[in-house]
Amino acid sequence: MQPDILELRDFYDRPLGSVVRRVLAQRIRARWARLPGATGLELKRRAAQLFDEKTKDPTAAVEAYRGILSVEPRDERALAGLERIARARQDWTQLVFALGLRADATVGIERRREVLVEIAQVHEEQRHDSGAAATAWTKVLAILPEDALASSALERLYHDGKDWRALIDLLGRQESALLKKRG
Repeated sequence: MQPDILELRDFYDRPLGSVVRRVLAQRIRARWARLPGATGLELKRRAAQLFDEKTKDPTAAVEAYRGILSVEPRDERALAGLERIARARQDWTQLVFALGLRADATVGIERRREVLVEIAQVHEEQRHDSGAAATAWTKVLAILPEDALASSALERLYHDGKDWRALIDLLGRQESALLKKRG
């Protein structure tokens, strides 16, 4: 038996105790998780929206959004939902995960750069992980070698971390880019 939108709507409109609601939610999730194709995807989208907006159950909503993204990696609503929940919970690891999915799904270079910059900033400012921040900034330079913000951030990170070899390599790449541009 497949759950349908009416069943889900009825489920969320009924006044139920939290234990009963949780058990029913698990049953519905288990059934819609097995649905194939577009019908299943649409139902997953609706269930994710209900988990997110009606029940205010971020764990179930994240699970539903991830289920959608496993089928449709560029689903904008699922990406936005994951990001919003991660920001609200201040779950920086989850936010980096969601932004990484967005970066992978982004086609335009400038938009991809914006997402990678945000990943680098979250690593550096929220997670205090300079190594992961440096990796993200390096990805920015891989798509835009002359990005001044990424270059200066990497210089600062390498200097502060006393990673002299990486700093020398970065400065060498910058010099090569300047010579190539002039030459």
